[in-house]
This record gives sequence, structure tokens and C-alpha cells, in this order.
Amino acid sequence: MSDADERMRVAFLIGSESDRSVLEESGAEQMLQRIGLDTYVGVASAHRDDPELTEWLDQHTDHVQAYVCIAGLANALAGKTAAHINTGRFEPKPIIGVALDEHGVDPIAYTAPGLPIPLFVGGKRGIEQATLFTAIMLGAADPEVAANTQAELIRRKEAKPVNLPPILDTIAQGKTKEILEDVAGDGTRVLIRSKDDITAGDGERRDELEGKAVIATTTTVNVFRLLNEAGIPTHFLGDVDDVTFEARKLKMIPLELVTRRIATGSYLKRSPETDEGTVFDDIVFEVFEKDDENHDPMVEFDFDGGTFKRYVASKPKDEGLISEEPLEGSQLEGLSRATLIEMEVLTRQVFEVLEAAWGKQKVALVDLKIEFGFDATTGKLVVGDVIDNDSWRIWPGGDKAQMKDKQVYRDLAGVEDPGAKAKELGKIKNNYQWVATATGRFTEQFSLSQ
Repeated sequence: MSDADERMRVAFLIGSESDRSVLEESGAEQMLQRIGLDTYVGVASAHRDDPELTEWLDQHTDHVQAYVCIAGLANALAGKTAAHINTGRFEPKPIIGVALDEHGVDPIAYTAPGLPIPLFVGGKRGIEQATLFTAIMLGAADPEVAANTQAELIRRKEAKPVNLPPILDTIAQGKTKEILEDVAGDGTRVLIRSKDDITAGDGERRDELEGKAVIATTTTVNVFRLLNEAGIPTHFLGDVDDVTFEARKLKMIPLELVTRRIATGSYLKRSPETDEGTVFDDIVFEVFEKDDENHDPMVEFDFDGGTFKRYVASKPKDEGLISEEPLEGSQLEGLSRATLIEMEVLTRQVFEVLEAAWGKQKVALVDLKIEFGFDATTGKLVVGDVIDNDSWRIWPGGDKAQMKDKQVYRDLAGVEDPGAKAKELGKIKNNYQWVATATGRFTEQFSLSQ
């Protein structure tokens, strides 16, 4: 029952509107939705609104596979629900009672004779346990629900995995990747899985390149293996499959660190006095904040004053000031001068290693964008995220016309004809594959140079 229109449903019946807040605080509806079950919520008192209760049950009975009845002290609501729903049924449905007040509870009162009704007590905790019990029962009819329920139990530390495959939660989504974590793991590692998407303009333009996920993961794995061999600290642990690699879990820093050897792109807009193609003797280092709303502005820090400035990345600095704000309370709160210096040193080292690797294949590394995070276990600063063909500009033979990187896709913005666009996307995919193959030679070249 994996399709949305075939998902099983659980009805929460509450005895009065005042009980709704306890149900909401329990998180039971969200729990069932994670497990793969839909929910309804109804309000009806077994004491005061008997006709309304039976009318509600008649209206929803064909769409509901189990009922969780939440009331005050007794099983009255669950009992009347069971009597109405299950009397004479060849396949009775699970009816669960929850008494919100554990003092003076009477589990027998108003219970339908001959119809078993489990009763849970104790407010939010009682609702949680009743909900999990319901999911376990419904899982007998749906393997997907059973697996998701097991994951929920492990997530809540209510069970330990025994001979189970990894149960993965998506903990973050990016434009071209997703981050997953095994709920039964120790919280130190994640899986990073690439998508077939290619984007530009902060995600405003998006296309799908079949097979890009494999190519992007191959490139990232090749690059991180080289960096690890070069002694640069990264989060990379190893590849898992064609589209996934394993990494240390990080607390990411919302900055993009950029190094440039050749002037091109947005640098020319910020520095119009510089000619395109100018080669910098000293690598240029710049910092940009991850902020889609402001198109990833360039940032400068005043750590003594506890502030930072944002600048439009496509204008000269004296024309592009967006704001000056305190670090405290921002997404960059906690960033220190020492950390920024360490990131600059490592970013330059990464550029130099990759520049040398590309240079051996007569390819110019024009610029590079990387990210950092703190290891969730050790607190150590390491290179994180991905480094693939979206992360740099590369010009074979130093010739911009031969570029193989994402800039080719950015330049595709004016192509509207579907046939022409499909043809160009095919060329872009070929470029990406060329890069994946070339980066596969990085570690071999590095070993030969040692």
C-alpha cells in the first residue's frame, strides 16, 4: 500500500475539543505519517453526543482501519466505538482506548461486552504508546508500514535492531543531493546521495540529466580520495554505491569558501578594472554566505566589533552593500577569527592540490568553491559537502572555449527550443562524464609523484 490513495488510515477520536491540544503535543499524527499512515481527527463525546458519534463513525468507517479513542477517565468512547464498528463484522477493526487521567481510571466502565479494547493511560505518553501499538498491528497487513514502525521504535530507542538492514532517515535535502542517517546508528556518520538534477540561479533553473547522480558521486569520491591521500582533513569515509558515499556527520558552517587563479565570472563584476583571463600570482580567497534569498552574498567580518557585512556578489563592493549585522543571532553566530583563518589555510591547500592534479592533465583549475563543517564527534574542522563538477571552473589547455564545468549549463539559459536544449544537455552530460573519468586518474598521479 505504498501509493498515497491506498495508504491505511487511523482515526483519532477525542472526547472534547479541549483534548485536541494533548493530541497535538503528543506528535502522534506526525508519527503515523512518518510510518506511512494517514490520519483523521474527530470530536465526539460518548456521554453527550451519541448521535454525533455514530454519524461520524458511519461517515468514515470505510476509510479507517483503526481507531484511537482519547477521553478522560474511562473506556466509554472506545467502548461505544467498538460496539458500533465491530458488532457483527467478519473482520473487526482495532479499537484502542486512551484515558488522559491515570487517576481513578476505570478500564471496564462502558466497555462493549465481548469486544476487546486495550486501554492506555497517561496523557501524551499514553497517546504515543497507543499510536505505536496501532501501527504495529496495522503493520501485519503492510510490510512497508511494518518496516517504518520498526524504524520509529528504533528512533525512539524503544527497540534495538537485530539483523536488520540500515533504516535511513533523510535529515537534509539539497538541490542536487540528500543527506541520510541510519536511525540505528551511533550518530557519527551519514550517507550523501546525489540526484540527477542540475540547477542554476539558486535553483530557479532546473533540469534532470539521467545518470548525473552516478557521475557526480564518482567525481566527488575521486576528489576526496585525493584530498585524504594529501593529508587534508575531510569528512569522506568511502563510497557505498554508484550514487552514495559515507561521510562523518558534520555541523556545517553556512559559508562557501572560494579560491581563484584566473579572473572570470562574478569576479569581473566585482572588479570591473580586471581583464578576463588575468592570472593571479597569489590565489584570491573570498567568502560567501549560503543565503539563496540574497543570492549567496559576499561577506566580510569584523570580529572585534562582532559584526559582518553582506555584499551583492555581482556588483563592486562600494555599490553592493546589502547590510551590516551583528554576528550574534545570525546563522553565522559562533564563527571566530581563528576558524576563518583555518578555513582559509585549508581552502588554499585544497586548491593547490587540485590545481596540481588538473595541471598534470593540462587542465587549468580556474576557481574552486568548497564548504566546511565541524565533526559531530571530535569537533574538528574538516572539508565537507561534495566537490564535483558544479564546484569549480576548469579550462582544458587553459582555453575558456573548451570549458567542461557547470558554466556550460549556466550559459544555456537562452536556449528555449526543446530539441536544441536536449542536444545541449546531452553535451553537458558528456562533459560531466569526461570530468569523472579524468578525476579517476588523480590518485594514481598523486601516488606516482610521491
